[in-house]
Amino acid sequence: MDELFYYNIQQFIALSDEKLTRRTFERFTEGYFPEFISVKLLNKYFDRQGSKRGTYYV
Repeated sequence: MDELFYYNIQQFIALSDEKLTRRTFERFTEGYFPEFISVKLLNKYFDRQGSKRGTYYV
């Protein structure tokens, strides 16, 4: 699962000008990852920035 997630993150970063958020990543992967899995992996590999409603990852 981590390898597939990492591949999708690389594609998102290369192709998108948007900030990396749970919602933009979900839209990019067309909902392939369940929400709780994507949040868990985003928290594992990235630092959270922003407020609760405007959280993005770097």
